[in-house]
Amino acid sequence: MENRVTINLLNREELDPKLYDIVCELRDKFKIKGWLYVKIKDEDRTCPSDFCGGVIPSPSIDFGSRGKRIRDYVKCENELIIKRRDLEKLNPNKQPDELKVIIAHECSHILNKDQLVWGAASFLIFIGFICLVSLFYLIASLNAFPLPITLLVAIVVFIKYILIAGKRYYRFRRETETRCDRDAVTITQNVDAFIRALKIYRDEPTNVKNTLWMRAKRRWYGFFGGTHNPISERIKYAESLMQKKEN
Repeated sequence: MENRVTINLLNREELDPKLYDIVCELRDKFKIKGWLYVKIKDEDRTCPSDFCGGVIPSPSIDFGSRGKRIRDYVKCENELIIKRRDLEKLNPNKQPDELKVIIAHECSHILNKDQLVWGAASFLIFIGFICLVSLFYLIASLNAFPLPITLLVAIVVFIKYILIAGKRYYRFRRETETRCDRDAVTITQNVDAFIRALKIYRDEPTNVKNTLWMRAKRRWYGFFGGTHNPISERIKYAESLMQKKEN
């Protein structure tokens, strides 16, 4: 399939040609196959992510077609989402290098199908939880131990399972983000621009709505270490890459 870039916008005239060129260049450098859908979205106050790149499963049901395999009913689309306000932080014409390296980070997510991998990992954790529930239900139904003791042991095991699985899952997410940082720097060969872009986001106040759900989500992420390393640590990592390059 030919490599293409499609910009999904309600008003196509709002698209900056420089942004289109940046996306096309990175798509070719990362050798992303298939269509790459770029969506410019208005502010979504429920989502703290400024940029998002991944492979999105999209159900495609055609009841009139016969002979399809099950996997043919789900298409995976390469998708890059950019918030409109972020094009003010990193303007394609004023900060093209900084914007390029951030989009390169997202292209690494797309190339490695990270969203699908994260979804599979979450599903496996859920399956493990269901297996534990089934096990303790069987133990309780057999009356092998007094019910209070069975419930107490079950609660302890469930809490320990959530702690261990959660820590490992979020550590895996952070390792993935570190790999994407490295890929972005390697592809663009511009560590300085990456550090400048991170500093822009570090100094820029967030306008995500502070709802009860968002506060709970931040506490949950904070307890397990978050999905991303702190920006200060990412800057130090980028500086270490710069030193390796100089040596």
